[in-house]
Amino acid sequence: MMKELYEKMINESVAALQADIDVISKNRYNDFKIVDAKPYADAVAGMTCADGQAESVIDLHKKSVESHYKVLTSVTETIRPEDDPFIEHYQTPPVLEILYEEDGEFADSLDAFI
Repeated sequence: MMKELYEKMINESVAALQADIDVISKNRYNDFKIVDAKPYADAVAGMTCADGQAESVIDLHKKSVESHYKVLTSVTETIRPEDDPFIEHYQTPPVLEILYEEDGEFADSLDAFI
């Protein structure tokens, strides 16, 4: 049972990673276009929920990627690579900065954490 779950998780992760690698290989040194992320969005859209996984977590990830893709393709054709919204570690610093500026208690907590 667990082996099948792990294999599923690995296969889905590798499919998303392979979509990224294929796009990077094809478009290296060219400007990033939002539509270049479509194979990744498609790979995520194909993810399923198996026994032992929370459907809400899988759905949240799928909806997040779908929403990012739809919104971005509706407002622009390209973004700088460092602004890639599909990579969570790029999202965190701006969100923390906004919260820091908006909420003094959060700022105090963040200062203590740092």
